[in-house]
Amino acid sequence: MVERDFTGRTLILRPGVVIGPGDKMRRVTYWLRRASRGGRMLAGGGPARTMQLIDARDIAAFGLNRIELGGSGAYLTTGTPANVTWGDLLGECAALTGAGAEPVWADDAFLAEQGIAPFVTIPLWAPPAEQLAAVWDFSSEKALADGLRCRPVLESVRDTWDWLRAPGGMEEAFGTYRYPDQTLDAEREARVLAAWDARN
Repeated sequence: MVERDFTGRTLILRPGVVIGPGDKMRRVTYWLRRASRGGRMLAGGGPARTMQLIDARDIAAFGLNRIELGGSGAYLTTGTPANVTWGDLLGECAALTGAGAEPVWADDAFLAEQGIAPFVTIPLWAPPAEQLAAVWDFSSEKALADGLRCRPVLESVRDTWDWLRAPGGMEEAFGTYRYPDQTLDAEREARVLAAWDARN
């Protein structure tokens, strides 16, 4: 094992949940593609629940700025706290795609009963329990004080939709990638929605 010494003029950026054009992690891109199909769209938790997302371009700009200034040290780059709600994020996806998608808000306990994996099967769904309890609570205060600037999340969503609609965008976002696609397919989503309707 090679030991590495990170003392001295070393810059370390520790990102949070990264979004933006070029994203292949199937997070915001999942929701945009799903909204483009229209219909009832299974969502987790509730529309008022907040998240903390950051655009890759803002992390890159901050890193380059710190390098240019000769800065060093470790920074959390997680964006500003509570910078978007579930309702605003999915509402923007629905509005951009124009297909009439309608979020259906199923509660956390029900989705767990259905075997839905948080953050993976329903991207960005993080029930406030166990290992995900603090996923949206990290602080970028140090980075913000030293020049990190974060564009509005909905601007990132719009730019991501533009990228997806460009020639080859969907193929680039959802084509072969080292991570298998574990998100909801249409058949499973329909089954879970039917079970939610039956319960309510």
